Amino acid sequence: MRIRKTLLRLIIAFLLVGTPAGLAAAQSGADERPKVAGEVIAVVAERPLPDYLPDRLAGVQATSEVTVFEANDLSRLVAGRVAAFREYLVKRAASRSYGAYRIDLFEAETAFAAFGLFSYGLTGNASRVGTVAGAVWNAGELSFRQGRYFVRVSQSSGRPGKEPAAPQLRLAREVSLMVPPASQTEALPPLLASLPAGYIPGSRRYFLGPEALGSQVERGGELLGFAGDAEAVTAEYAQTEGATGGRGDGGTGRRGDAENDRDASRSREAAPPLKLVIVEYHTPQFAFDSMARASEYLESLSDDERDRIIIKRRGNYIVEATNFGSREPAERLADSVEYPYVVKWLRDPQWPADDVFRQEKAAKMLLSIFGILGLMVLAVLVIGSALGTTIFFKRRKLQQEIFSDAGGMLRLGINQLEAKLIGLPPKRE
Repeated sequence: MRIRKTLLRLIIAFLLVGTPAGLAAAQSGADERPKVAGEVIAVVAERPLPDYLPDRLAGVQATSEVTVFEANDLSRLVAGRVAAFREYLVKRAASRSYGAYRIDLFEAETAFAAFGLFSYGLTGNASRVGTVAGAVWNAGELSFRQGRYFVRVSQSSGRPGKEPAAPQLRLAREVSLMVPPASQTEALPPLLASLPAGYIPGSRRYFLGPEALGSQVERGGELLGFAGDAEAVTAEYAQTEGATGGRGDGGTGRRGDAENDRDASRSREAAPPLKLVIVEYHTPQFAFDSMARASEYLESLSDDERDRIIIKRRGNYIVEATNFGSREPAERLADSVEYPYVVKWLRDPQWPADDVFRQEKAAKMLLSIFGILGLMVLAVLVIGSALGTTIFFKRRKLQQEIFSDAGGMLRLGINQLEAKLIGLPPKRE
C-alpha cells in the first residue's frame, strides 16, 4: 500500500511539471537568464537613475538633492536643445551637484542613440581624456558615453580651465564604475563605416533627426528629411585644393616663390573643412521621395548657393557635400560613398520559408501537447478518485442501514422442533 501511494505521488508530480503552468514557470525562468547569441554578454541589473548619483561620490559630499527630469521636462536641463535631445530618444535624465561640479546623467532608449547624443555636443576642440574610457574634454565639460547612458561632468561655479580638474576626473571615474557597463559586443552605428577614409579624427557625428543635423550642417534639416526613422552621419575632411587666395603680390609677380608657398600653406590651413553627410533610409521609396524633395529645394536657391552644395543618391543613401572650396575634389569624395547592396536569392514561393526558430517552435509545441495531455490525465485521476470514493462510501452506508453487526447472527426460530428431531428428553422445570 505504501509503495502504491509513493508511485502515485511521483506520477502526479511528473504530470504537474508537464502542465502548461509548469512549462510557463520553466520558460519564465529561462527568460530571466542572459540571452546568448554567439557570444557571452555581461548582464548587469539596471537601477533607477538616482541610485547612480549617491549622497557621497569620489569622496565629495553632494550639495543638492537628485533632480529627475522626464522626457517632457528636459527644457529645465537643456534649454534650447530639447528637440534635439528628444530626437536622440532620451527617456529621462538626472542631475546633482557635488561642490563646484554638477553631474548630468541621460538615459536613452538605445546605445546608438546615446552615442549620437554624445557626439552631438562635441566641437572641433574636443580632446580625449585617458582616465575614463571614451571620455573627452570639450568646452569645459567632461563627457562620455557608456551603454545607453550619456554622462557629462561640468563646473557649476567658476570659470573652467583648459584641462579637467582632478576632482572632476574622479567624479567621472566613479560614475563610470556605477553606471552599467557597455556590452562587450557593443559597436558604433554601422552607418559610420560608410564614411570614406581620410576624415578628420573626432569629426564624425551621428544624427536621428533634422533638428540636430541642422545645428551642425547648414540647411541640413531643411534639405534632408528623416522619413521612416532614417539616420545620418557626418564627417569633416581637410581641403587641400582650391583653398588658396591667388598670388599674394596682387599680380605684379615681385614676391618670391617661397613667400607664395607660405601664403598658400597658410590659406590651406585656414580653409574650413569640407562636410560630408550620409542619410540612410530604410526603403528605396523613402530615398526617392527625399531626393525629389532635396532637388526641389535646391531649385529654390540662387545659383551661387546651389553651386556650394552637392547632393547625390546611392541606393538608399542620400549623400551631400557642402562647405567646399573646389567642386571637383568634393565630387570625387561624394562619388566614393558606396551603398552596401544586399543580394538575396529568389526562391519558389511555394517552398516553406526558412525559419531559424523552427526547432524551438517544434519543441515548444511538443511540450505544450504533452502538458495538455498531462493535465487531462491528472483531471481524470482527480475526478475519478473523487467519484469512486463517493460511490464507495454511499454503498457502505446503505449496507449498514439494512444489516446489523451488533454482536449476533440471524437465526431461524426452530428451537421447539430441535428436541423432537434429536430425541432429547424434555427439559426439567
